[in-house]
This record gives sequence, structure tokens and C-alpha cells, in this order.
Amino acid sequence: MPAQRAAGNRRRSAPPLPLIYGGPLKEANVCARIYVYEWISRFDPAFCGTLRAPLDALHEWDATATCRLLARIILALAGATSLASANRPATAEVVAALRKHERNVEANEPWHMATSMLEKQPHIEIQPLPPVDAPLSGAFAEPVTPPEQPRLTRTRARRASAVAAALAQLGESSDDDSDEVRATRRSRRTEIREQQKKEEALRAGAAALAGDAPPQDVGSPVSLEERISVLVALCDLACFAPAVAGRAPLPGAPSITHAYLQASVDYGADAEKAARSTHAKLVKKHEQAERKLQLARPSANSSGYAGWQEQWAELQTAHASEMRDADRQLAAELRQHCVY
Repeated sequence: MPAQRAAGNRRRSAPPLPLIYGGPLKEANVCARIYVYEWISRFDPAFCGTLRAPLDALHEWDATATCRLLARIILALAGATSLASANRPATAEVVAALRKHERNVEANEPWHMATSMLEKQPHIEIQPLPPVDAPLSGAFAEPVTPPEQPRLTRTRARRASAVAAALAQLGESSDDDSDEVRATRRSRRTEIREQQKKEEALRAGAAALAGDAPPQDVGSPVSLEERISVLVALCDLACFAPAVAGRAPLPGAPSITHAYLQASVDYGADAEKAARSTHAKLVKKHEQAERKLQLARPSANSSGYAGWQEQWAELQTAHASEMRDADRQLAAELRQHCVY
């Protein structure tokens, strides 16, 4: 019987471990995304609600998500709330590139400017991530609005109709036409087409002056994983002393992360001080109630002693309940106002 039990134990195998992630990303790529997500969600949770898809869907990050993340972290480093108001010298080139390509999330120039800024920081290193061959879902992409076609005035419409009619008429040929007539028609068609090209060039120039033409991008292509490597390094930079302020960091200088946490730390200290004061008041109130009840304590042999004992027990229970309520209130306030 013991031998059968031992054989049964040997046949049992360990239960399979739960599958945490089964997507195309490798471990290093997942960890990098988690690090950036944790930084953003801790220090600017409202930002996550401005995206078109949940930021914790790590395998769906695309050019739009990374571009939005870049802009948000750069604003934190610049100590500004918008690209228009960001004027810190060390982040000026990145901010200028983000403004220039505000409508083009595929632009490479902002990432090259961010890389250049990071390379000037001696304590920051961009760690490359392994490439990932996976299709992007485009979950974060903004809906594309087709450009509005310019309206044709009556004069332009008549001119376009006349040009089309002239080309159609010149295109008609006959076997009876002489070589001179054919040469004249070819020359006329060439003139009309040249006129069309000039008008199209003028319209394109007007559109560029109006800001409709996208600005020219510079720099080699930056892959999605290279973008995320830059985001990780920028989050690291935000945790160090602010050398990006345009001067050397001073010993003990607060970092960007420290600035985010300082308000919570200050509130926690004030809340703890208020809690101590509340506890002291509750203890004083309890001691006064105990002294008053002690003065009314009957003899142990009297009939009212059992009732006094009940009052004493109720007093102790009420005091313990008040102390617990005060502790719960402090914990709730810290959870609401502090970053953990």
C-alpha cells in the first residue's frame, strides 16, 4: 500500500503556471513599457485618460502613443504645462521639434533632438531594446480628417472647363490634316498643359503659405523600440537632479520626480501632525471620563457594582472605536492626496 501511494505521488505533476503575457513582445520590451507606464500613471494619472486607448495595453503602443508620451515627459522636464510656454534652454531643441511636427506623429526629428539632449547628460544612458516584428494595431491613432478641397470660383471653373474643352478639341485629328496643322495643335496642347502646371504650382505654393503643407522631416528613421528606449532614459532623467535646467546640478537639488512627490510628502507630514493632535485630544477626553466614572464607583459588595462595570466596559469600547475611526480617516486622506 505505501508503494502504491508513492507511485501515485510520482505521477502527479506540478500545476501549470498562469500565463501573464503571451504577446509578441520580449521581456525587455515589456519591462521598458511598464517602467514608462508606471512613471506616467503615478505622476500624471489624468494624462492616461486623454489617450484613445488604455495605456496599459502595452502591446498596442504605436507612434501616436509614444509621441504623446514624449511630449508629456518633455513638458515635465521643462517645467511647463504646454509646448507654447516651454522655454527652458536645455529642452528648447526638443520642444521646437515637437512644435514643428505637432501634426505628424511619424516624424523622426523630435526623437533625434531628445537623443541629443540625453547624450549631454553624463549620468544617463539609452539602453537599446531588441527589435520586435509585430504589426501595430493603431489603437491610439487619431482619426484622419481628409484635407478640405479648395473651392473653385466661377471664374476658375469657367477657365478649367475652357482648358479641358480646348484640349479635347485639339486632341481630335483627321487623316486629312496637314503636317502644319498637326504641328500647330501639338504646340497649342503643350502651351495649355504648361499653363495648367503653372496654376497647380501656384495653388501648391498658396497651400504651403497657409500652413497646409507638412514641414520637412530630418534624420534617419527611428523605430518604435528605439522610441521607447528614449522614453525610458527621459524618465530616468526626471528622477535625477535637474541638470537640464541649463546649469550643473547642485548637491541635494530636487529632481523632477522629487517635485511631484514633495506635495504628497508635505501633506503627509501635516496630516500626521494633525492625527497626533487628534489622538492626544481623544486620550485626554477618555482620561477625564475615566476619572469621572471612578469617582462614582460603588462598593464591590453593593448591588450597583455590576452596572458600573458595564459602564466602564462601554467607555473602553467607545474610546477604542474613536481611535480606530481617527486612524481610518488619516489613512483615507493619505490615499487620496499622496503618491505611493
